[in-house]
Amino acid sequence: MDARIDWWDTPVVTAGAIVALGTIGTMLWRNKRKEDGRELPVGWNENDYFSDMVSTLSQTQLKKTIADYGLPQNLVESQAHYIHNNGSDDWVFTALEDKKLLKGKGIYMWDKENLAAYAVHALGRNVCGHPKLVHGGISALIIDNVAGYAIFKLKAAGAVPAGPAFTVNLNVNYRKPIPSMSAVICSVKLQSHERKKSLLEIKLYSPPDEQGDNLTYCEATALMVTPSAGQTTGA
Repeated sequence: MDARIDWWDTPVVTAGAIVALGTIGTMLWRNKRKEDGRELPVGWNENDYFSDMVSTLSQTQLKKTIADYGLPQNLVESQAHYIHNNGSDDWVFTALEDKKLLKGKGIYMWDKENLAAYAVHALGRNVCGHPKLVHGGISALIIDNVAGYAIFKLKAAGAVPAGPAFTVNLNVNYRKPIPSMSAVICSVKLQSHERKKSLLEIKLYSPPDEQGDNLTYCEATALMVTPSAGQTTGA
């Protein structure tokens, strides 16, 4: 057997190497963040950035989130998107959370008066295509997921017929790049509905700056279709 394999098979040496690599990795990550000059998203600090998000916000936390992100005042939090896959363990957002690419599964909120959905997601560092810029596929993934949440709530409100719905077309226009280690807001509104088809209007944008202005990162439309009975099942 190769001597190098025997060396790594030694428990004490292996444990020590793992600890050393973990320490080095943490130092490099912290130094990289300092070098990048990027700040954590508003509302989170260094200690809780990658901790588990509470499943239900208190009214104080919800009001703070609404104020921090310049959202409509009449929003209510909803965790319905957490169970949209009937408890399956293969949901992609669970993997993204486990790998610390996202902080938690996001905060999802519903405007029942205007039938509009809002979500806040905090992005990690290793989500880039170009250096320090979020990959467009990550943006599209968030957009599609919030669209699915919106359809779920629209069905519950009776605005669209009940039944599973699937994205059959997602058209995303990328307006500005998104820096990693930042927060994004996604809003979804029902543009039109005809029989089994629902067209959603979606916007992905930044939290407001000191002047109260937002940067629009993406504008999109999603066509959601409810299949005929017996074809398949979904959200």
